[in-house]
This record gives sequence, structure tokens and C-alpha cells, in this order.
Amino acid sequence: MNDTTEGTATISANGVTANFDKVIEAVKQSTIWDEYDGRKIYKCVVSYLTMKMEEERVTVYCRATSFEAAREIINRTTYIAEFKRHGHMKLAQAQSIANSLIALLAPACDLIAVAGSVRRLKPEVKDMEIVIVPVLTSVPGLGFDLFGTTHELLPTFQPLLLDRALIEMQDSRVLEYDQRVKRNGTKYKRFIVQPDSPNAIALDLFIAETGNFGNIYALRTGNSEFSKALVTPRRAGGLMPGHLRQEYGYLWHGGECIDCPTEEAFFAALGIRWIEPQFRDANAVPDLIRHAIGAVQP
Repeated sequence: MNDTTEGTATISANGVTANFDKVIEAVKQSTIWDEYDGRKIYKCVVSYLTMKMEEERVTVYCRATSFEAAREIINRTTYIAEFKRHGHMKLAQAQSIANSLIALLAPACDLIAVAGSVRRLKPEVKDMEIVIVPVLTSVPGLGFDLFGTTHELLPTFQPLLLDRALIEMQDSRVLEYDQRVKRNGTKYKRFIVQPDSPNAIALDLFIAETGNFGNIYALRTGNSEFSKALVTPRRAGGLMPGHLRQEYGYLWHGGECIDCPTEEAFFAALGIRWIEPQFRDANAVPDLIRHAIGAVQP
């Protein structure tokens, strides 16, 4: 941020100009300061406004501005949404939003389930995860030879219903792609749910296949320490038998891929008992190892 002769660097957005420090002060006095961790909000507002000034070349002025203008900047730009994405949401509210998302996505999916902290029944939820197996549509393949003649190729299978559902949800402002953490691959997409609402929250959408839904569902349920243990070899203190490995989204025994269509099948393949999601953390790992099911190779 540039220093000025008057010592009052200001920012301008949507035709409104405000003193940088007054923007910070307005945030401190707004309701979001009471609802969320003020220190996190302060760091977020400083880093976000600074980034905007650098990336978008927001004009820096040398003039005094009012507190009202600072508040107007917050209200009329996307800044406030960024602060709230760093907050937490009560479990019941997150469950309600997750159920609404599932209702909208279900017609495009063969399987769909909520994972992450919502499934683990954490009292406060920072973001949500959903794992799906999309309905695949056969799309005819066409190829061309050197003379421009078309030839029919083997069809491909694409998640056309899912693509359409996500477009409709974005058009209706249920979702928008996260512009800060940009993920839009074939296996993982990241959105902001209710982007225009004070209840905006991040959504990680994980796209599995029928044969590895159990693997992905377990790993995306967490928590992070438990998920790490699931893929860590027993010799290193994890839950993965030495003759198995998790790779490319699937469980493998040498060159053989082991299908795990359910979470129970994944746990059974590892030789450990299935436990309720709310008990999955680092403390659960030693007991699971001690009571491993069957004669599992270490």
C-alpha cells in the first residue's frame, strides 16, 4: 500500500472511496466482528484488500474520507463475503444447507453423501464436503480421417447431468466457483455456497466412481489425522497393511485393483473394524490396530 503526503492512503471500489484504516475500523464495529474471531477477520481484511489493490490496480487516493464511506465499501463489494468464509457455522445450519444441496444434486448422481465435519457431527463447521458418483451419459464419438471423412468411434461416458445441475445452481446463485481456491477438475471442485448470503460457506465436491466410493468417502470424512492414518503403512504407525496401497483413488494389492464400493468394504479390506465418524481421530488409531480383523499382513 502506498504512503501519501497526507498519510491517508485510501481505496476505491464501485465508485466509493474510503480510508484504508477506516475500512478496518468499520469491520471491527460491524456485526461480523462479534460473530467470528476478530483477529482472523482483521488479518483477512488486510490481506484481501491489499491483494485487491495489487491485482486489480485499485486507485490509491490522497484525501480524507468518511467512516460512512468505509462502511459502504464493505457493503457494496465482495470483501465482506471473504471475511465470513473464514468463520464457522453451527452444525444444524450446515446440515440444513447440505441437505438442500443433496436434493438439488441427487438427480444427477448414482450415489451422494455428506462427508467432512458435518458427517462427524462437529458442533461448528468451517466448510462442507460432499462425495458423489455422477450419472454418466453415453456420448457418441466421432473421428476424422486425412480426407475429412467422419468415422464413428467408441462412445465416451460423461457426467452431463452433473454439469447441467452445477450450471443451473450457479445461475440461481446457489453456488459459485471459489475464486480464491480455484479447483474445477474431474475429481474435485470447490464452490462457495450461498455466495450472496451472510451464511456463505465453502463446499468441496469430490467425484468418485462406483468402485472407489468407499475409499473416497472414508478419506473425505476425516478427520485429517485419521484419514492420514488410513493411507499410512502399519510399519509407520498407520492403518494400511503393508501389502496394500492407496493410489490413483483406489486400493491396490500389487497390480490388482480392489473395488471398495462402500466405506465398510474399504475398512474390511484394511482389516479394521468400521467405527462411527464422530469417533474418527488420532486417538482411535491404536485401538483399531490392536483389534485388526483377520490375519492381516503388518
